Amino acid sequence: MAFNTLSYALFLVVALMVAWGLQRHNSLRLAFLVVASLFFYMCARPWWVLLLITSMVVDYSMGRLMGTTDDTKRRKLYLAGSLTVNLGLLGTFKYYDFFLESIRTGLSAVGLMDPHTAMPFLNAVLPVGISFYTFQTMAYSIDVYRGHQKPVTSFLHFAGFVTFFPQLIAGPITLAQELEPQMRGRPKVTREQISDGVFLIMKGLIKKVAIADWLGLNLVDRLYDNPSLFTSGEVLVALIGYSMQIYGDFSGYSDMAVGSGKLFGYELPQNFDRPYQATTVASFWRRWHMSLSRWVRAYIYFPLGGTRGSTARTYFNLMASLVIMGVWHGANWTFVWYGLIHGCAVGLNRYFNQKRKRLGQKEEPDHGLIGIVWRVACTFAFVTLARILFRAENLTQAWAVTKQLMGSNWTVHQLHSSIFWVLGVSYAIHLAPKSYVDRAQALFRDMPPAGKGVVLAGICGWMVHLSNTQPVPFIYFQF
Repeated sequence: MAFNTLSYALFLVVALMVAWGLQRHNSLRLAFLVVASLFFYMCARPWWVLLLITSMVVDYSMGRLMGTTDDTKRRKLYLAGSLTVNLGLLGTFKYYDFFLESIRTGLSAVGLMDPHTAMPFLNAVLPVGISFYTFQTMAYSIDVYRGHQKPVTSFLHFAGFVTFFPQLIAGPITLAQELEPQMRGRPKVTREQISDGVFLIMKGLIKKVAIADWLGLNLVDRLYDNPSLFTSGEVLVALIGYSMQIYGDFSGYSDMAVGSGKLFGYELPQNFDRPYQATTVASFWRRWHMSLSRWVRAYIYFPLGGTRGSTARTYFNLMASLVIMGVWHGANWTFVWYGLIHGCAVGLNRYFNQKRKRLGQKEEPDHGLIGIVWRVACTFAFVTLARILFRAENLTQAWAVTKQLMGSNWTVHQLHSSIFWVLGVSYAIHLAPKSYVDRAQALFRDMPPAGKGVVLAGICGWMVHLSNTQPVPFIYFQF
């Protein structure tokens, strides 16, 4: 039940009507939201809900047990139980087959195994959202162990935090201290929240359908289906198109998630901050999928030692964190290399920053507007080229696209002018100052209900006109 479907719109309206009707009865309201969220998740595949419930029950129980003792060994044991179950679920359904295939490929490469040897593959479909909710519940257990989070005593409140459907499938990855206290209290849904929620849902829908889906259908998918049919110039345009597509797709989802949360009176964390205005790759990761970057920083990078220790150790910590962030996206060597490339870029960024510090210079030299534009362009170019690996199904396809890009024919005769218009408009919107978006949101907020209804109906009609008969799934659902 994706956000860009009629079924979700109907589900959201019904859920809102019931939740608003139970406004004065918070326990009943929250119980309804948990049941509704479980139903929402079961619409993908009913049995997947057992994995979600397992993760939820284990982390709730381990958190309660950690709260009953100050004994460090016991607390470590309970934390280990949480990590074992969650990483076990994630490893089994996401990485098990990849691990076996990598062993077979490696051993066959050195002549120790026949490449056609049968392996006990699971061939399981990846449960949607498992990468998100396992990270979310593990963060809770780790925070309880560290003493940063008090154990949640009410299972209903904990279940509400874990299962809340707007953020269940693809984030934002929300921390317990952000959402659980909101579940505990009685939310007051204001007119401003409703208006802002509807505005964000409309904005996300436009990003998804008018930009992401359109670019995927008319440009990006065609390139990756058969790279040899395109010139180097057309490949470059398609790669830029993919950067705009994945931003529109994922930030559009996040907008709709945050907007849906507001309609229930809950505030979810921001997940994007105009990432293509970043001046370095390190800055890009502080702006892109911010909830994942925050998670990796807090639960991997800092525990590894962060910047404490030797220079070599610091660079190892950076590299390990970025590789894990890459592999989080999928069990494929393309994501391993994607993480390695970004790790090298962030490491180089740190190296030059440290060198400037030793010379008494600023970390980012001030060369005026031209310097900023140059750094933004270089960062965007790097991110776009690295995404060849992100989008490719395997290393062979990634190399085929790269080989076409390195050709000598830079004409773009096969591309319709509408592609350049969509790319130009989408990037211009991305570059627009945040104050412009805030003004549009304030303008919508101040409209009378009838005016808001007309705008909503108009945008929905436009999206239906642009959509295919079958709605296009969100890209991050596969992770």
